[in-house]
Amino acid sequence: LCELRDARIRETVTYAAGTVPYYRDLFAREGIDPREIVTAADLERLPLTPKEHVRSDPDRFVSDSRLGRESIPFHTSGTTGMPIRFHHDRRSLLRNIAYGERQRQVEVHFCGKQIRYLKVSLARPGGTGSQVRSLYSAQTFIPVKPRRRSVSFREPLDLVVEEINRLRPDVIRGNGSYVE
Repeated sequence: LCELRDARIRETVTYAAGTVPYYRDLFAREGIDPREIVTAADLERLPLTPKEHVRSDPDRFVSDSRLGRESIPFHTSGTTGMPIRFHHDRRSLLRNIAYGERQRQVEVHFCGKQIRYLKVSLARPGGTGSQVRSLYSAQTFIPVKPRRRSVSFREPLDLVVEEINRLRPDVIRGNGSYVE
């Protein structure tokens, strides 16, 4: 696992240094040779990137490779401050389906139903989750297993609770601090 992790680190650092304007400039400015970042321990040599840099110029964090040029922009919900725009390439989004299925198996285990269970997502309307599901629906044939409903966490709490009580979902999903 460590060898695989380190191989992926080398691949990611090489890709970022070669195709992402922010990181290309960072490596040049700091005099860091990306070929010297070969293990997880070597990542300590890289400075942390402040959120303000990503917020102020998000295009500098998008790869100029074909994958970057064809990537799909998303926005965070902004629950920890202001929303941040980020990009996913289509291939990574489709690969993420397998990850979602692993999460779904946890839901299946605890609610006791393989299909037709009701899942309520406490989310921002038009947020990343709904954008990703729309992409999956438009570009793949994935049978929808749970029935899904979204309830906006921007509504007053008493209305959110009223809607949850009306729907009586098997699963409630959302930001941990909000659900708490």
